[in-house]
Amino acid sequence: MYRFDVDPGQWHLELEDQSHSDWVYSITWDRAGKRLATASRDGSTKVIDAETGKSIVSYQGHTGPVRAALFAADGQHVFSATANQLHRWKIDDGQRVGKPISLEGEILALTHFDGHMIVTTDAEKIFQLDRTSGEKNSESTAIGQCPVCVAGADQAGRCLLGTFGGQ
Repeated sequence: MYRFDVDPGQWHLELEDQSHSDWVYSITWDRAGKRLATASRDGSTKVIDAETGKSIVSYQGHTGPVRAALFAADGQHVFSATANQLHRWKIDDGQRVGKPISLEGEILALTHFDGHMIVTTDAEKIFQLDRTSGEKNSESTAIGQCPVCVAGADQAGRCLLGTFGGQ
């Protein structure tokens, strides 16, 4: 994985000896900007110290590729998405909390806004979940397209969706 510093516009090789053994699908910052959560095709999710590049914890309890990862609002948990399940992990000991949350369709993307988590799936579904507990708050159908990526909401609560099909 690499880090790009906007000023002075340079790339830096990071995490050379801590990298995943396969593609990294997703990487996200925690709210404080001190940790990163990664999701990889190798079936693992890692929390990494953003300053040192050292792995803090690695979650290995997935049964397939991990498509996305997101820090919970409390900063003490990480959510990871694999196939149609959302897992919640404790950062301090790497243990999964409760059973995975099953959703309709394969999970494609995660983002957050205002204490909520937005999850998109290939079943043209958009789910809104509590960003601390993972409990489902609402579900809606996308605009007749498959929402393949999602950007966090702005202050007005508007969310951007990238869809398959040119929309």
